[in-house]
Amino acid sequence: MHRRAQNLERETRRSAMILALSALVVGGTAFAIPWLRKPTRASGTACLAGLHQRKTIILIDRTDPWTASTASLISASLTRIAETSTTDERLQLLAFDGSAAVLPKPIFDRCRPPSTGNIVTETPQRVARLHAEQFTAPLLDAVQALSKPSSASRTELVQMLAVLAAHARLEVPAETTTLHVFSDMNENSTAFSFAKRPAQPPELFAAHFAASIGERLKGVSVHVHVFPPFGSGRADPRIERAWRAAFTRLAVQFTWSAL
Repeated sequence: MHRRAQNLERETRRSAMILALSALVVGGTAFAIPWLRKPTRASGTACLAGLHQRKTIILIDRTDPWTASTASLISASLTRIAETSTTDERLQLLAFDGSAAVLPKPIFDRCRPPSTGNIVTETPQRVARLHAEQFTAPLLDAVQALSKPSSASRTELVQMLAVLAAHARLEVPAETTTLHVFSDMNENSTAFSFAKRPAQPPELFAAHFAASIGERLKGVSVHVHVFPPFGSGRADPRIERAWRAAFTRLAVQFTWSAL
């Protein structure tokens, strides 16, 4: 009788342990399934669906021809931007042909792909090759398609920035947006022209900029990459002073550098 009671007690403890382990496994599986499930990504861009990733927008001014050296500098700069992008950061490249009537369709629009997560087979070299093949190389291919810029009679750069900034703010928070502008920054529109003679006062440009941009660039990080006008050895310092004054007037966070 005593032995039978011991066996019954042992079976009871074992059953309780099995039930506890089963509950632990079920609970652990339920916890792990969300982590094991692959996130949904857009087929064309490889961007995570339904999430606001950081976004980098590159605007290239092709209203005037480029020299071969300028084209090389642009490609090198874009390579650096692509290589410093973080995983899942979205990168868009747009070309500006002079008119700001319509926001141009991006000629490159992708997110930096994540690694496969396989720590056994994945090496830093393979990750670098993945990023080069799926991200950097297509970006530079898109730039090659812009090798023959158009010669536009007008450069509505301020209005283009206004349209682009408004569009960007609708898609993602301004604070997660970085805007790179590659241009000679030589505004030439009906409202203001740096080429007009006699020269228009910089205050007029600042007023034009403020009226067009308003609060649209607030929170956006702007990086201006200036290349010299076609046929000129260097950019006009008067243009730089005017743009700096305009950005500062609206408290826009910006950097200004020459290619």
